[in-house]
Amino acid sequence: MVLGVEFIIISTFLLMFVVPVVALIDLLQRREETFRDAGQNRIVWTLVILLMPLVGSVLYATIGRPMLGSADASPSVMSVQ
Repeated sequence: MVLGVEFIIISTFLLMFVVPVVALIDLLQRREETFRDAGQNRIVWTLVILLMPLVGSVLYATIGRPMLGSADASPSVMSVQ
């Protein structure tokens, strides 16, 4: 029975601490121009993640990152012939 309680404590720690930290690291490593191009605000996402760690991280991963990824993609270079 002790193993079950330890597993629950470790799982809760991972969900409530590690997931938001990973989301914040990803958020802070992106350029500010990427946020502007996607029409988003880095400060707002930081507050969402800090105030609602698990929900904010999931929202950032599902809503914020895909939009930032499309804005971060550089336009393809066309060769002129």
